[in-house]
Order: sequence, then structure tokens, then C-alpha cells
Amino acid sequence: MERTRHERDFGFCDAMAYDGTRYIYAGTVAGVLSHIDTQTGKVDKVANIMGAGRFPALAIRDGILYGAGGMDGWTQLIRWDIHTDRIEGFGDLTDQEIN
Repeated sequence: MERTRHERDFGFCDAMAYDGTRYIYAGTVAGVLSHIDTQTGKVDKVANIMGAGRFPALAIRDGILYGAGGMDGWTQLIRWDIHTDRIEGFGDLTDQEIN
């Protein structure tokens, strides 16, 4: 991560999504994805996944976590199959009509 609103990651939450059963997934202002176990309260860092910095959008559907973030015109999307641990990243997204 090259840019963020904060020099260090203090764990400030940017987005959260609940899987409906046990875990709350959280994205931080420094691009880190973590999950919180609602039964134990334990927080585990999954990955520093949002190289663009902020991670303000999370959603879960059918066991797939979708996330989006970015700063200063650099945008990134991720898709993570929670059951298989496969994470796909889609970066450098640009609207060709408006650049």
C-alpha cells in the first residue's frame, strides 16, 4: 500500500459484512481484510489485500465475499470464495469513456 489517509494501520474499520452464521468480515482504511469470530471474539487478519489503500465496500453472497476499494483514482475489486480460500483480484479499473 503506497497511500492511505493514515500513516499506519490502527485497525480503523472502513466496511463490515456479516456472513449470517459466525463471522463478521472487516476491511480497514489501510486495505487489510480481517474476520471476527462472533462466538469467541477473536480477530484474525486474512490479508493485506487492498493495495490501493481504503477498503470501504464489502458484501457476501452464497459464500463469496466481494470487496472494493481504492484512492486517488486507483480502484480494485476482490472476490474471495470463503470455503476454498481462493482470492481473485481485479485492479487498475478505468472507465474508458471518462478515463
